[in-house]
Amino acid sequence: MSPRRRVVALTAGSVLLAGCNPPPEAPPESEDLPRPVATTTAAPPRELPDLSAPIASWTSSGVTFELHGVQRLAADRVVVLGRLDLSGLEGTPDSRQWQEPGHTPPQAWGHEFAPFTLSVAGDPATYLPVRDAADKCLCSVVRSDFGGQPPLSVMTVLSAPEDADTVTITMPDFGTAQSVPVVPVPAADSSPLGTRHWLSVLGVSRSGGTVSVEVEVTARVGGGAAPYGSYQFTVDPLCFGAVTTVSGEFVGTASTTSCTRGTFPSIEGDAVRLHTELDDPGGTDLVLLPWNGWPMRMPVQGAPQAGAERQFLARSQDAGAELSRVQVTLDTAVVFDTDEAKIRPEAREALDLAAAQLEAQAGRRLLITGHTDGRGDEEDNLTLSRARARAVEEGLRSRLDDDWVFETRGLGESEMAAPERGTRAEVEAARARNRRVELTVLPDEGSADDAAVTTGPPPGTP
Repeated sequence: MSPRRRVVALTAGSVLLAGCNPPPEAPPESEDLPRPVATTTAAPPRELPDLSAPIASWTSSGVTFELHGVQRLAADRVVVLGRLDLSGLEGTPDSRQWQEPGHTPPQAWGHEFAPFTLSVAGDPATYLPVRDAADKCLCSVVRSDFGGQPPLSVMTVLSAPEDADTVTITMPDFGTAQSVPVVPVPAADSSPLGTRHWLSVLGVSRSGGTVSVEVEVTARVGGGAAPYGSYQFTVDPLCFGAVTTVSGEFVGTASTTSCTRGTFPSIEGDAVRLHTELDDPGGTDLVLLPWNGWPMRMPVQGAPQAGAERQFLARSQDAGAELSRVQVTLDTAVVFDTDEAKIRPEAREALDLAAAQLEAQAGRRLLITGHTDGRGDEEDNLTLSRARARAVEEGLRSRLDDDWVFETRGLGESEMAAPERGTRAEVEAARARNRRVELTVLPDEGSADDAAVTTGPPPGTP
């Protein structure tokens, strides 16, 4: 197997319903918008997924994670499926521990569940969770108040090379599973949902840039109230908004004005039927994926037509460089000494990878922008950021074709990539991300295309 140096760009589109990363907190619903209210009924018998045979099971500090599979979503990404059991934990769990280091975007309902990395035998790269421009992953959300409940169904969408049929999944502080088979998303209409429910999809159709979905939510564990206000359900009936649509790199979110209002059932065997509408990101191969659930592949009526969308890019890390189809991130500990702007000899392979990624872009106008973290004197940081941007330019000139045009600038600490707050570890990881040099390939005159490439340290480096 030849080494893979870049994540392959997506071609054919898959559509994910209910991706995992919650949309921005919805505004209060207007009383001027009447909507039908769902009623609770007895659920008909349905074939449900088998949760009895995990691929691997790891326990750390009273928390157990079961790995249930890795399924191929598209050419450059897979979804990791599992169950998180917090019942053996003493006290309240810290849900921040399962976020990717240095990536802590604010969530309205909890913290991202994105603790995995993926690798492939014979490939030097480490593959990372996909992310959008707002730095959000396509993954489940975990809250500290999930402790003491039944095991929680979770998933994370990870980058993966196109030709990988087996992968290694690593969950820091828990364990590593090797030679995990990558299988297609199964044809199914039901998925575990959270801790106490099953989600059954009754029908999906699309028209005019909108995907319409009919679902049934069934209580599978008796007793107690339904646990998920995070699904936009409280005591009062609200729209079922915990869904997104995804086609390849693109994601559409649920409507807050076109839905059936309802609440989750709490008595085993009861069910509620709901309707929701989402933006259509296009694509012909439909896969449905709940926030805290597992993917389902099923037919969809109607023709795809892209509506509103968000883009999630695949990412990998190799030789001190973080790569995606349009981005590169260089490890500052490899490229520069502390408070210095002279490129170190150890940065050679990382710069080679950055140059190869740049050459693959259509444009030949390169904007190089330096940034620092928030420590130290502001004026000194501005000077350092400018010097590092110029050093990166010089390092790339000898690696790129002669037709490139360069422009450099330094912004110091004025544009942070991550907020420097939280625990000590979170602050250090954020500072590591903020020390960076951004490379932006500008569109040539007459072209509407552009691509951004970012250089800076991965989380956790000095």
